Amino acid sequence: KKRSSDMSIPLPWAATTPVKFILFGDSITQQSFGDSDGSGWGSLLASRYVRRADVINRGFSGYNTKWALQLLRSVDDSCFPRSPALVTIFFGANDAQVPEVGNIQHISLEKYETGLRSIVSFFQQLNAKHIILITPPPVNEDDWLACLREIQGNDSALKVDRRNEVTEQYAKKCKEIAADLNLSCVDLWKILDSKPDNFSDGLHFSPKACKLLYEELARIIDEKMPDLAVRGDKINSDSTSELLPLGPWWDQIRDAETTFGNKKQRTE
Repeated sequence: KKRSSDMSIPLPWAATTPVKFILFGDSITQQSFGDSDGSGWGSLLASRYVRRADVINRGFSGYNTKWALQLLRSVDDSCFPRSPALVTIFFGANDAQVPEVGNIQHISLEKYETGLRSIVSFFQQLNAKHIILITPPPVNEDDWLACLREIQGNDSALKVDRRNEVTEQYAKKCKEIAADLNLSCVDLWKILDSKPDNFSDGLHFSPKACKLLYEELARIIDEKMPDLAVRGDKINSDSTSELLPLGPWWDQIRDAETTFGNKKQRTE
């Protein structure tokens, strides 16, 4: 079935299509919708933009910038819709793997820069309206080492493969790229530290860290992207935005036929 082109819904809700947000990154993005409690930073963003934007999770656990770029060049075009209103790009935690400990995911700082710039270019060619880079975060080295040893059979000889002194260099490079390309950037080294309560295992985020990242994203959007800004916390007519919601808010409906039109026809 398809909807008839002759529809008598005169109000703007009828012509509204939610814009697209794409979250592209590694496991911290893949896990950004969190558990059923909605505590992930992607879930929080999706809740803020409910009916105004479709938030698409394109997180790929374990990926570095090299693999991410190869993926972008190989998947069907429909996997990454054109003209997204917002794209977040969040890589570096795996690129910064310490090479002398584990080199499967490690990407040199020079190649990380090249790869990250190429990823930005890919989304620019998709006509992304806004792009936000997110730096790789600090880690809690002790907790991450304990996690690795638990996964690999409590091997006491195992060494930690993520170090803050290394990851920080990738974070600085990410910020430099953002500044050079005139892009917004979330500097996780400013809003997070390496304390255990920011992580679930020393590397991946706790609900606390997810909330901090979400709040920083919301702040950047509201301050620098007025076309995407949302004012007000309630998900009803108390919140305002240039992005029209799909359908009127419930508290704006007085008479259903007047609001939606009374000749919503469908044809075979």
